[in-house]
Amino acid sequence: MISGTGVRSLLLQTGIGPIDAIIGLFVSIVLGIVNFAAQVLPTVLLALLVLGVGYVVADRLDTFVFEWALENDVDGKAGDTPASAVVADEDGVATAAGQLVRYLVLVVAVVAAIRVLNLSELQELLDIVIGYVPNVVAAAVLLVVGFGVGRIVRSLVPGLVDRTALGDSFPTTHFGRVVDADGGTVGRLAGIAVEYYVYLVTLYVVAATLAIGSVAGVLGAAVSYVPTLLGALVLLLLGAIVADYVGTVVRGVDEVADSPFESLVTGGVQAVVYLFTVVIALDVAGVDATLLGLLLLAVVLPVGLAFALAFGLSVGYGGQDYVEQYLGTDEAAE
Repeated sequence: MISGTGVRSLLLQTGIGPIDAIIGLFVSIVLGIVNFAAQVLPTVLLALLVLGVGYVVADRLDTFVFEWALENDVDGKAGDTPASAVVADEDGVATAAGQLVRYLVLVVAVVAAIRVLNLSELQELLDIVIGYVPNVVAAAVLLVVGFGVGRIVRSLVPGLVDRTALGDSFPTTHFGRVVDADGGTVGRLAGIAVEYYVYLVTLYVVAATLAIGSVAGVLGAAVSYVPTLLGALVLLLLGAIVADYVGTVVRGVDEVADSPFESLVTGGVQAVVYLFTVVIALDVAGVDATLLGLLLLAVVLPVGLAFALAFGLSVGYGGQDYVEQYLGTDEAAE
């Protein structure tokens, strides 16, 4: 270890005083800082310039997209879609579109600035981020297209359904009267169902595009199941129409129309048709309808046999006066 006396002797031998040594050390530090700044400062200034230009471009594009959306009434067109529930502001969709463009441009600017600075620690992360940006853009485009297609489909489906007999037949059925349906009810419901199915498919594609596996899995299962569920609902609708038609046919039979049990017979037959329809619809929808089927066999058929037996006995015995009066009326008419 060199003592203070040794250092002083060394400086005297070299002809350098302590003040000169301190000044030399300070000059060396300053020159090092200047050299480092001369090498780094242009890069930093260039990165700041890139950020500034990116901010200006992002702000201009934000304003441009916002004004374009207002001119084309994007918020009005999105009023009947789920987008209106996501954004609560009056110009929410236009604002969201502008901000999306703004942030995308800012992300690109930050990535470019970091590349200029050559910060290797962040380079790998930024490569992932910049590689993900196209997916975000594609997802945004898919959302816009999907919501647009959903609106178009909703406006077309009711007209197509109204051309069939379903729109006019359903309101006259028992179930149609219960729900107070009119001639356009089936068409409107079909339009809404198809519209939201398009939205569901859109969300599934968006989740798959963004590589959100768990969400995409749930939405994919829903996309696969919804057509089955809609098929079951169509079966229920057809069953209601068939039940009403069967009731009309039964009501038109002379023996039933002239009996005091006309309403009971017609209602019983329609109830059986409804029950069979429900069993079939549940089976189509993937619901285990075994229990309901057994209940149908265990209750409906015995009740039907008991009703038929009671009806026959009442006509044969208890209904003799009614039959004699009916026959006497026919003879008088002849």
